[in-house]
This record gives sequence, C-alpha cells and structure tokens, in this order.
Amino acid sequence: MKYILLSLWALLLSAPACLLKAQDDAPKVGGNYDYVSDVKIDAVIFRGPVYVKYPYTLRGTPYAYSNDFKEGRLRYNSKEYKSVMLNLDASRDELHLKVHETQLTIVVDKEYVSDFSYGGHNFINVAGDRSIAGIEEGYYEVLYKGDVTLLKKTLQKFSNSSGVDVAAGATSLKQFVTRHYYYMVTDGVAIQVKKRGDFMKNYKEKRNAIKQFIKSNGLNLLGKESEDMVFSRIMEFIDKN
Repeated sequence: MKYILLSLWALLLSAPACLLKAQDDAPKVGGNYDYVSDVKIDAVIFRGPVYVKYPYTLRGTPYAYSNDFKEGRLRYNSKEYKSVMLNLDASRDELHLKVHETQLTIVVDKEYVSDFSYGGHNFINVAGDRSIAGIEEGYYEVLYKGDVTLLKKTLQKFSNSSGVDVAAGATSLKQFVTRHYYYMVTDGVAIQVKKRGDFMKNYKEKRNAIKQFIKSNGLNLLGKESEDMVFSRIMEFIDKN
C-alpha cells in the first residue's frame, strides 16, 4: 500500500514538469512558434494562473470588445507565438489566453508580454523600458504608428448602480461601463486627445491644414462611435504632412 501511495505521489509531482516544459525544446521555424502544432500546452505562455470569473451575473463585458476569444499572435519573452486564442480583459488590464481544446483560460504573465494582436486589433504593453511619459503602465491599442503614434486605452469600469433587472430577478444592476482614452505619442511623451480640436491645439502650425482635412473628408460629421477611425486619419495626415 505504501508503495502504491508513493508511486501516485511521484506521478503527481512529475505532471507539472511535463506541462511546463521549456519552450526552447519546441521546434523552431523562422523565430515563430505555432503552439497548436508544435508545443501545445507545454508552452511557457501557459504558466500563468487560471482566470477566475466574476461570481455574479453582470451586464456588459469585462473584455475590450466582446467575450469572444479570437485567434491571434503574442510576443512573449522576446519570442512570438501564433495561432493563440486571446482576449483582453479591460477591467483588470489582463491578457487572457484560452487553452487549446479545454475550457481553461489563463492569465498571461504581463511581465513578459511586449505586444500582441487579435481580431484586427494591435496592442503593446507599456511598461519597464517601454514606458511612455504621461500615461500609466498597461496594455494600449495602437491605432496609428509612424513618426508619431496614436494609442487607445479601453477601460471597463465596474458599476454597482441601484435598479431592478426583471429578467434576472435582481434588485441591483451590476454592469461594466466602457471608457476610451486616446493619446498622441511623440519622442516617448504622451498627450491626451479628447476631441478633434486637440490635434489643432497641439499642432498649431498645421491648424488650418488639419481643419480643412477634417472638413473636406467629412470627419466633423461623425459621432463618438467613429473616434477610432477619425483620430487615426487625422494622426496619419499630421504625420505625413
């Protein structure tokens, strides 16, 4: 009986070592790692804690765009992984990774993340030697990149407002409220952009040209739901003129 127990204990101890096998043992092709075909769950990107969902029903989503995980790529510890299922939790500022063929979601260790993309969105981790003056550390979406860069910070603010949710049978509405913040980055310094006029304010020598560009392209007629596109086009115009 003692022998059986010792054998089981040894087996349990050896399991994590198998799951956490170093990525350098995986096949390498052009510096990219396809975890689905190469290393699967052995990849070091799975060494983070398991994501714990909120213990109650919430309206909205904690994620930047939707609850759906999208296939993307991740640069982790200077190595690139592709075909990974990602989603950005904009409430906790966490990058979540879906474990292949399981229901598990892992919180990726932010310390080793430099950039990632999924669903047509590109993100960078502003931290350490990648810090930018004027903004806090964390994950930011890159809307435009040239001699100047336009960044977007999406936050899902938790709100515990009072009310009645008949469908859920609840008397308290717990929900996420989305907030977007935009920043122009030049020479490692960020300046917040809240409206179209802020571009003209910060580029006074191009004020008339920017104003004409906005008008001739109908950008002044678009609402806040189009700010990503509008701000990106203005930033590109400024960068190239």
